[in-house]
Amino acid sequence: EREVWNKAKKDSVGLRKHYRSHQEKYLSKPQISGLLVNAKGVDQLKDLKAKVASADSLAVIENAFPSVQISRLKKHPIDDSRLPERLKLKEGSTRIYRKSEPPQVVRIDQYHPERQLTFKEAKGKVIADHQDHLEKTFIKQLREEYEVLIKDDVLQEIRDRS
Repeated sequence: EREVWNKAKKDSVGLRKHYRSHQEKYLSKPQISGLLVNAKGVDQLKDLKAKVASADSLAVIENAFPSVQISRLKKHPIDDSRLPERLKLKEGSTRIYRKSEPPQVVRIDQYHPERQLTFKEAKGKVIADHQDHLEKTFIKQLREEYEVLIKDDVLQEIRDRS
């Protein structure tokens, strides 16, 4: 714990150095901003799509189609299970996804491609990765410094008991 876990958390210089040398690992996922509309009970999906595409407020959609559930998406990860499979990532588009259950209409106002995370955004992952690195280094040092002997008869006795 002292040689790996606590050391990694407190080593701000080492963490920043680890982050800089492995920046390619710390990327955001692609995201979208827009609307997700679950169209359960809606027969006129084309009408709903037209209303979602042109609406300035959620109230306009809700008044026209009271049975729908609307979620506002703000920098929402595209791999979210609530989004339809094979989501078309075209900014400014509104599409119907009939194969979703329930059918969905998705409006994509903005597409946010993956980007480099700042150190602050990636800090938790950087700490975990740095801890793994320190642990591997520490184990390697121990193996070089100490010889490990395994007594087969004692090992077999332990296995027999369990």
